[in-house]
Amino acid sequence: MADNPSVAYWKKRESEKSVLLSISEQLARIKEPNDLFEIVLNTLQPVFKFDQAAVVYFNDEQTHSRHLFHFDPNQTRDDDQPFYDQLFGDEIPLSDSVHQEIVDAETPKLIYWEYLEDRYGNSIGVQGARQFGFRELLFIPLRYADKGIGTFDLLSTRRGCFDQDKMPLYQNIGNQVAVAVSNLIANEKVRQAMDEIKRLNQKLQHQNDYLEEEIQSQYGVGSMITESPIMKNVLQNVQLVAKTGTTVLVTGESGTGKELIARAIHEGSDRKGQSLIKMNCAALPAQLIESELFGHEKGAFTGAIDQRIGKFELASGSTLFLDEIGELPLDLQAKLLRVLQEKEIERLGSNKTIQTDVRIVSATNRNLLKEVEEGRFRSDLYYRLNVFPIQLPPLRERKEEIPVLANHFLQKKARKLGKSLKGFSAGVLKQMTAYSWPGNIRELEHVIERSAILTQEPTIKNVQLSAGKRKLSEEIDFDGPITTLAENERRHIMKALAHCNWKVSGVGGAAELLDMKPSTLEFRMKKLGIKRQFVS
Repeated sequence: MADNPSVAYWKKRESEKSVLLSISEQLARIKEPNDLFEIVLNTLQPVFKFDQAAVVYFNDEQTHSRHLFHFDPNQTRDDDQPFYDQLFGDEIPLSDSVHQEIVDAETPKLIYWEYLEDRYGNSIGVQGARQFGFRELLFIPLRYADKGIGTFDLLSTRRGCFDQDKMPLYQNIGNQVAVAVSNLIANEKVRQAMDEIKRLNQKLQHQNDYLEEEIQSQYGVGSMITESPIMKNVLQNVQLVAKTGTTVLVTGESGTGKELIARAIHEGSDRKGQSLIKMNCAALPAQLIESELFGHEKGAFTGAIDQRIGKFELASGSTLFLDEIGELPLDLQAKLLRVLQEKEIERLGSNKTIQTDVRIVSATNRNLLKEVEEGRFRSDLYYRLNVFPIQLPPLRERKEEIPVLANHFLQKKARKLGKSLKGFSAGVLKQMTAYSWPGNIRELEHVIERSAILTQEPTIKNVQLSAGKRKLSEEIDFDGPITTLAENERRHIMKALAHCNWKVSGVGGAAELLDMKPSTLEFRMKKLGIKRQFVS
């Protein structure tokens, strides 16, 4: 026996109430847009039999719309480019879409394909409807706190999917979705605010670390002491370029004070109110340099247990000093070049771009032009970095500075050791001036510190200088005639060792210079009777 109209009516009402109760319970638990996908798939789509659905939300001014969510039963949640992302992009004006009508009407609106095409011509929405063959479209307004925040769109490829008599039900569903969407947007804003607070706290901590390092540093701009014309010319160039935003490449042997020059450039610029951010490209394994430069998101790789901001993000509005830039691997050179060109970065594990405003000062003890010619350094990156080159001369080419620098270091070490040290004897000054200083200013400071520790008198009367390179130049005439092949090889290896300060292996070692394996070089040294000499 068929149900009478009143029984059928109440069964229908109970079914609608069941749907509303079910969706209400589920919507109250959603945490992210993907959760909405499951609710639409498992609760709404089986009842209303639509083909696709979307949630559109408006900006605060209600001038533009953005797609928060799109449902297609043939599309999984993990798709990288859902339908609406492909067609609509990030944001579209409300005036160019049917959603403006829904904002004005404040009630659900059932629209057929013919009306959509006639009213909105060849707009993006019409293009999408045409592509998927939608014949019937139901737009449900989403209102929260007496304000239109978006629409819930149900789309069908056939007529008769939606019932005009169910408009109150559709609106009730829309009311539930509106609360969920409002919560999603609020949660996202809170998450973004918390991420920004975390980023700023992390940046502040890094800046405090750099500031403490600067305060405790043994060097400072004030220690740039010079008596040589060549260095005075260098410092004049530093003063000129510091006031600009120009990229600077500082070259010179190890220990000549390249970081000090970088600091002087930073302190002479309008960025001096921020900390100078430093990174040594040779101090980290290649696989960690990218994370150090650009930062990473939690889970970006094994061991990435938290979000980390990189040097570029940290140095925004300041100066980034990239020391030993010649050690940067080729693949990272390409990424660094892109950042310098685009002025934006992406943290590892993220596709969000971050704008940066960073001045680059880089340094190297290598001949980068030779590295370019031999394919170890990108030519486009070289010319991007080498806008304003500054060449630092080795200490042996500015020997008039040795007595001044030596006295400066002596007084600094005396304060540190709590000693009263007056200076050097004439013999020691003569000895130091005659020495070649292969380790440059860094070696000079270490020699003075060692002498200050050992002396028991107010005047330094003895310093321990390495005899390696000095004896080499006295005992062997490299320009003389070649005798046997073995002797020629011995001289060549010794010359390479002296050039590398008797460093055999590793970056900057004689094995690298001679393009030999360290074990092979050690074998040849033993066979030729070359004994390793240690140079400070």
